[in-house]
Amino acid sequence: MQGQDELISSFPVREASWPLWSRLKAAFLLLIVFELIVGFWTLWRSEQASPNSAAQLLGAGENTGIILFSLIVLGTIVGGFLFWSLGRFVIRSRALLDQISDGICVTDRNWNVFSFNRSFARIIGLPPERITGASVFSLMPGCDGQSGIQAGGRAECEFEGVRGNGEKYCAHISLFVLAEENGEPVSCMITLRDTTELKRSQRHIHHLAFVDELTGLANRAQSQRRLDEAIARAKRCDRPFGVLFLDLDGFKDINDSLGHDAGDLVLRTIGKRLAEVVRGEDMVARLGGDEFCILVENLQDEEDAVRVATRCLAQISEPLALGDRTLRMRGSVGIAIFPRDGETREAILQAADTAMYAAKHGGKNRYALYTPELTEAAERRLSLEHDLREAIEHEQFELLYQPQVSLHSGRMVGVEALIRWNHPQRGTVSPVEFIEVAERIGMINELGEWVIDAACRQAAQWLAMGLPDFTVAVNISGSHFSDPSLVNTVREALAEHALPASRLELEVTEGVMQMGGESIEIFRRIKQLGVKIAIDDFGTGYSSLSSLKNLPLDCLKIDKAFVDDMLGKGEHSVIIATIVGMGQALGMEVVVEGVEHLKHVLYLRGLNCDTVQGYYFSKPVPPSKIPGLATREFLVAGNRRCASEEKKGKRDYG
Repeated sequence: MQGQDELISSFPVREASWPLWSRLKAAFLLLIVFELIVGFWTLWRSEQASPNSAAQLLGAGENTGIILFSLIVLGTIVGGFLFWSLGRFVIRSRALLDQISDGICVTDRNWNVFSFNRSFARIIGLPPERITGASVFSLMPGCDGQSGIQAGGRAECEFEGVRGNGEKYCAHISLFVLAEENGEPVSCMITLRDTTELKRSQRHIHHLAFVDELTGLANRAQSQRRLDEAIARAKRCDRPFGVLFLDLDGFKDINDSLGHDAGDLVLRTIGKRLAEVVRGEDMVARLGGDEFCILVENLQDEEDAVRVATRCLAQISEPLALGDRTLRMRGSVGIAIFPRDGETREAILQAADTAMYAAKHGGKNRYALYTPELTEAAERRLSLEHDLREAIEHEQFELLYQPQVSLHSGRMVGVEALIRWNHPQRGTVSPVEFIEVAERIGMINELGEWVIDAACRQAAQWLAMGLPDFTVAVNISGSHFSDPSLVNTVREALAEHALPASRLELEVTEGVMQMGGESIEIFRRIKQLGVKIAIDDFGTGYSSLSSLKNLPLDCLKIDKAFVDDMLGKGEHSVIIATIVGMGQALGMEVVVEGVEHLKHVLYLRGLNCDTVQGYYFSKPVPPSKIPGLATREFLVAGNRRCASEEKKGKRDYG
């Protein structure tokens, strides 16, 4: 199909104007000739009828004919000049109109176009021959400016149409009545302002302001606006609605282990699934990160909201393919009902958020309905966040150390530094409570840096005391391995406390093994310092044998979950034996956590496991207790306990 610009360029206005000027000049010459003929004919007739008639008419003498002829010629010249000037004015006016960006056309009493400028043809995308004489309503279907004419003979409207080439366009139309007859317009001027780009820009601005760029769902601003509208409708119609807050469980592990591109893909997929669950009148919004808000209107009772939450959880848990991996995501949903749980936007959102945290603390992958008691728990959580920000400054943290015992020598070969928070009012706060909070409020890296420095300082003091050689293991968040400053943090801590790098071991969760690019380089730079690297809780996350081979690892730590049922469930003992054999084959030390009974020690010793750690040997203790444990022979004491139990008939190896 011929393009619009090509179509319009086929009838340039300037070239079309000169033939018109040529016609005007021809008409002007014909007029002069015609008036001369009429003048001579009139003079001849007057002489034939009466030689003195012309003179009598003018009241002059024998030169009457010459005077009459001169007047005719003069009149012809003056009239021709006026006609010429008018023609030039018309042509120049036409050229000026063709330079105006707004389309202009003039219609007759039947609304047929008899004059228009180039911009009018360009906007509607039709050639001149299809415009001249055509009804303005056939050129712009759906436009009915006549019905909108107001007092004063004008009307305005917004119009959306289709150009001759099929392209949609938007325009602002203004109509002016030029002449009336019996109160009816007989001629009108219509101006057409092309607003296509303006509307497109407005839609783009609206999209940026109210649509989440990643998922295409409503964003926080749009959700707030929709909630305000829903509140107004609910009050007017006395119909409750529900607000669901959904947060993905373990999404941070996806970002840390598989990268942000994988995390974005997960969010887009989850957003699409949630949009398919709700009705068209409801709303799904992404508030940021992995948080979603769902507005469910026209509820009969709270069970309607519960059914939506159940469907959402079911959709989220469907298998999700990420490259060669398949994940099953989980989510926690909080439900609040308007107006029962809050009568303002802020109150209902806070109630849903509080219920969502209750679902998380209740075991995750579930929903929870808001109750007033949850507000008290939320207030305690907010207080905990506030206190946590001040804890480092006020030196409220301390490190306890749990021994790691070699099953070959029976001696302590390392300790794991475990952080504790001594709150002035709450007492000792477990890491289970505040580590998650630290990650959520962005303090986890700062907390990790404090632990590294404190552990290095304490290890240097033990070294100065002349204790036997052992390593100090420090747990750090996977987000540290996305921060290049980690290398400098470790290097500076070692240098400041004069601690050999071989005495420090960094423990990271298994998910970090899947991080690539810059994170792998940080792994290697840490290793180049001489610091050991261990994978904590191996076997519970995103296992990858290729990562074990490619990453510079020194140690695998088997999670306590496998040890608890090691002698009761055969598959757990097989898993432990497999990990021990694999780790040793790869030249890594294998440490088993959570050893609490002698039977665990004996079984692991039979597997030729390297090192164990757990309450059977020692609870986490203050630094002052470590010198005594560093010289203790743990297995000798264990063998004595074993013999005592044999005599009592209490041994049970499963």
